[in-house]
Amino acid sequence: MAPDVPVPEWGEEAPSVERVHAVRSTQVRKGAWSVTVAVQLVGDSPVRFFTVPVATRSGQKFAVTAAPAEVAVPKAPSGGEEPPYRKSVPTTSPLASTVRDFLNAYAGGSGAAERYLAPGASLPPLAPSPYEKVTVERLMAAGRQTQGEVGKDGFEIRVRAEVTARDTEDREWPLTYGLRLAARDGRWEVRALESGLEESDGAKASSATSAAHTDLAGASRTKAGW
Repeated sequence: MAPDVPVPEWGEEAPSVERVHAVRSTQVRKGAWSVTVAVQLVGDSPVRFFTVPVATRSGQKFAVTAAPAEVAVPKAPSGGEEPPYRKSVPTTSPLASTVRDFLNAYAGGSGAAERYLAPGASLPPLAPSPYEKVTVERLMAAGRQTQGEVGKDGFEIRVRAEVTARDTEDREWPLTYGLRLAARDGRWEVRALESGLEESDGAKASSATSAAHTDLAGASRTKAGW
């Protein structure tokens, strides 16, 4: 939190939080987002929703810049297309293998995720990773049907990976990752980490930066039940 953000005064009995999940994020300007979180307190109280202003300067360190606002239940998005990830990718294909190895390196604690990145792509490390292993349960591609073979140099594809991540306490977490990959020198390389919620195959790829991390957090936690 920023140093001038006021903190609540609870008295003798502070409420206990059972669960907190981010359900939506909206970028309001460069380096600043409004993040909506769902909060379940211990007991029979209803779920409450708060919007929290979050900003970053370096792209890696984030800060809450003001006290949150309690809001009504967010409305579900209306209209628009379904996400275009409808083509199943064979699990034995080079594309699936690259996605599997990258996510285990990035989120599964094996490290060295940068070796799967395309030249010029950067990705802040998920360190320390809370997970020991990531298993890809389903991999879907956007647009045309693909068998996952490496295409000509410069050929790009967007995929969404639904995974199960096992943490150090043997708990399993369902997560969803959107990735944009490109073919180069006979292999697939990761060009961007996306939200996995893009509406059209022509949507502009977000760079693999903290902005993509913010969207991703919302998508993953929404999938987990919020």
